[in-house]
Amino acid sequence: MTDSPLQNIRDGYQQRLRLKDDDIAAIDVYTAVLVSTFHPKFTEPLWFYVIGPPSCGKTEIIRTMEGYEHVEFVDSLTENSLTSGMNDENDEDPSLLNRLDKKVLILKDLTDLLKHDPKLVDKIMGDLRAMFDGYYCKASGKVGLRQYWAHFGIIAAVTDMIDIHSESHRQLGERFMSVRMNRVPMTFLQRRAFARHIFDSMADKDVWRAKLRATVSGEIEKLREKCIRELPIPEVDEKCLHIIIVLADILAILRTSAVAGVAVEPELASRITQQLVELARSRAISDNRDTVDKEDLQLVRRVVLDTLPISRRRVVQVMYNRGPLRSAMSLVQLSNLCRVKPGLLKEIMVQYFHSKVVEIEPAGEAGSELYRLTEETYNLMKECKLLEGVHIPKKLKG
Repeated sequence: MTDSPLQNIRDGYQQRLRLKDDDIAAIDVYTAVLVSTFHPKFTEPLWFYVIGPPSCGKTEIIRTMEGYEHVEFVDSLTENSLTSGMNDENDEDPSLLNRLDKKVLILKDLTDLLKHDPKLVDKIMGDLRAMFDGYYCKASGKVGLRQYWAHFGIIAAVTDMIDIHSESHRQLGERFMSVRMNRVPMTFLQRRAFARHIFDSMADKDVWRAKLRATVSGEIEKLREKCIRELPIPEVDEKCLHIIIVLADILAILRTSAVAGVAVEPELASRITQQLVELARSRAISDNRDTVDKEDLQLVRRVVLDTLPISRRRVVQVMYNRGPLRSAMSLVQLSNLCRVKPGLLKEIMVQYFHSKVVEIEPAGEAGSELYRLTEETYNLMKECKLLEGVHIPKKLKG
């Protein structure tokens, strides 16, 4: 054991799950969400999607806190699970929101919800947006007006299907950020080795799950007590804060979507800045440090990149890779390089042109408009190193 709770948590997971280096960021985020929620002076909730394909390990990561009194586990959400609008047989309010203050809501599989009627999904996600600031009021014909005060974090496991939903809802002021697993494709040999490891672990699965749960929940409880007792707020120096603000603004602009094909003004970065600073500080606390360092900043970069839908992440990466000369490309060229349909690319470019992310060159001899990053966008991305390196936080205290 080390004097870094985060390192101890990481070691516990690695002994049982053999996660790829790139996937360790999910553990850092999971721990940071818990720490942020428990800290009395952190005011911006951290809500995260843990995105990955089926069987990649995301559920095993989040289920280690099952039974922990400061976490609420549900498989998914229904229309009335957050606020029921009626009383139970004991004439009490059974709403989930009633139990969430100072806790983390963990959704084992949000993918199932996304398969339902889009109007139902929009309602549930709209209710969550309204709850983000800690106060929610609902009127019902059966029980009248009910008010709720609840500050809570969220970790929701979900597949890439969330990108389809997010593409059409970014204009609503998204509260969720993301961390992705399985970003680095495995070879066929690695896939078979991973499948064999999972098979071999089945024999004593209940045993190692119990040991892992004890390790993780024990370290998390130490962190919760420290947050309440010491109220640690790690320092963020001016240089680091400047980079986080630039990253927050880039994310706010890049994830804004046009509405019905009409470009809109991008969201402002004030909320995202607060969330990213709390993420960095919470990771520092979990690593038993009183200062945010470059590795915390690496996690912030990783989260900013992972929060973008895959289509947008690929677009900006391909265009950034053209270098400082920013040579322009047609939609067909972009489509082939990004593996994104031209129709979706065109919708993205409508908003990106309006937001001055890209500039358009007149149609050449081939008759196609050419797109490239604006000089300002390229320079900002280079300054904050958003698209350079793999953003795997490695260095831990102890």
